[in-house]
Amino acid sequence: MKAIPFESYEVFRSLCSSQAPAFDVDLCSIVVNATRYSLGRRTYMPSVVSDFIKRHISQLDDETLNRVISIVREYLNGEPQDPEISVWYSLLHTLSRWILEKSSRSDSAMMTLPKIETLERIDQKYLAEHLDETLDRVRKENIALVITKDGKDDLVLCPQSWVSPMVDDEFGCVVNSAIRHALRSDDSDSSGVLHFVLKNYKLFDERTLAVAISDIERDLDYPLFPVSSSESWLEIKELLSVWLKDLQAAKYRKGVQNDGEQR
Repeated sequence: MKAIPFESYEVFRSLCSSQAPAFDVDLCSIVVNATRYSLGRRTYMPSVVSDFIKRHISQLDDETLNRVISIVREYLNGEPQDPEISVWYSLLHTLSRWILEKSSRSDSAMMTLPKIETLERIDQKYLAEHLDETLDRVRKENIALVITKDGKDDLVLCPQSWVSPMVDDEFGCVVNSAIRHALRSDDSDSSGVLHFVLKNYKLFDERTLAVAISDIERDLDYPLFPVSSSESWLEIKELLSVWLKDLQAAKYRKGVQNDGEQR
């Protein structure tokens, strides 16, 4: 089950259109670079990236999946001393089986999500009193409900299967991993990450933006490796910084407004 802020639903809806499964041509570069960055890391990142790919396996194209398979298989063939090695074997097995069984599976196109004004409203109190019943209904009927708070639209509750990679809770971690690898590489995937961030940075949350800004600043100011396309990364850093300030200012104004209404 997924709860989406009401004001973000239309962006979410546009990303989940029936025109894809791959919502952006550069999404492949994000997933591939995040995988490369996570290999051998003794952190939570291998599990985050692996689980993200598994969750969205039906929404990623064959090129992306096959490239991840190739990267992971090459890594495992080197017999690495990696405490997270089971994570990568599990991902390799899942992706390989998915590709193998694809010919016998009927993959349906993604659904076009309903417009916000057509969704049924229920209030927060009702949801609290009938939580299990409501969640079962959303799951079985494959519908979304708008949750209201104090008479105002607050959240949209929908099935997890509606969620696109770009609104996954862990997508920010995947993006940050891809950026870190791209900053230290010079290939078509690094360019793809640049293009993706440039097109989609307004979809990132505050933490993703802040981490990206910090990583770009660090690698530009104190590079351990030469940063290719440094001018492009500097431009992106400035865009992210401006957008983060705008988000924080809007959040502050909303807080002041809500405080005034409560008084």
